[in-house]
Amino acid sequence: VEAKKSSVHAPTAAEQARHYAELADVPYIFLANGREVWFWDWRHEAHPHQVVGFFGQADLERRIASATMRRDLLSIPIDKRIAGRDYQHRCIDTLCQEIERGRRSLLVEMATGTGKTRTAAAFIKRLFEANAATRVLFLVDRITLACQTEDAFNEYLSELPCYVLRSGRRFDDAKRITITTLQSMVNIYRDYSPGYFDLIVADECHRSIYGQWSGVLRYFDGIQLGLTATPKETEYVSNIKYFG
Repeated sequence: VEAKKSSVHAPTAAEQARHYAELADVPYIFLANGREVWFWDWRHEAHPHQVVGFFGQADLERRIASATMRRDLLSIPIDKRIAGRDYQHRCIDTLCQEIERGRRSLLVEMATGTGKTRTAAAFIKRLFEANAATRVLFLVDRITLACQTEDAFNEYLSELPCYVLRSGRRFDDAKRITITTLQSMVNIYRDYSPGYFDLIVADECHRSIYGQWSGVLRYFDGIQLGLTATPKETEYVSNIKYFG
């Protein structure tokens, strides 16, 4: 941790911190000034990025373990049993290419009935097999959709345990995929480390990830993927602006 006084913009200390990290053979850097915190995986990222706070020890250890075994995403075959259509494969390959280039926010627009859930499941499986992700948060805006997603994932991703987090419950650390509504998350997410999830998927992201609910997505430091058939662009809501 490179700590500076509040009048110093934290990222300006990045090179100083990298020098110390190289000497100590430490993979991760936090830059802090009492007002903001920045995180830097300096061996794999060109620049630090701002996070909500420091990560828990267990999450840092999990990230290190994954990084030592990580494989090229495009070298992992797509499970055609889950997503067998050419356009689904092109979508997954494009997402993986952008992640390898360093992008952390992604938006997928697919028409209703073309298999968004199947595409997401095959994408998640590829990330797990490449050790690019070990925990996923899948957000929906209604509990009925959460139950439908759980049924689909149990069919498509039977080897990756998932569960529906209901209001008033705690995270199940033993499960790899957490499926829940934004409403169930809003009162508990700050009890966890910002590094708890590696991938956050927002289904029907044109509807409910803005305003009071946006804090959930902004809190966790993971790759963010929005899924929608109808992107929303208004004065107050913009999928393209949010996901870049």
